[in-house]
Amino acid sequence: MSDGTKEDKLKHIFRIFDCDGNGTISPEELTKIVCHLYCLLPEKDKLTAGTPQELSEKIMREMDKNNDAVVSIDELMSAFFRQEPLTTLLVHKVMQRAATAQSTILMA
Repeated sequence: MSDGTKEDKLKHIFRIFDCDGNGTISPEELTKIVCHLYCLLPEKDKLTAGTPQELSEKIMREMDKNNDAVVSIDELMSAFFRQEPLTTLLVHKVMQRAATAQSTILMA
């Protein structure tokens, strides 16, 4: 995931989040990702973020600007480029996880 523009990386991340491939990220899909990545958060961030469910709800509110209860690719990109703190944290954790997985594969 180190190659490509920021937009390309965000599109790739969006496809990961959009588990059912319908072109949007539902609250359930976001919660799955947040639960998976929650262990990567520093303890100080966990204190302010709350539970994985609470963090997921906060991220959804941050990204879902048209309040239709799903996140589009444009909303994800917009939140990231606005430097919304939770969206940025989530994207960075996904990229961190991808980099770790890639280096693990290369070392095997």
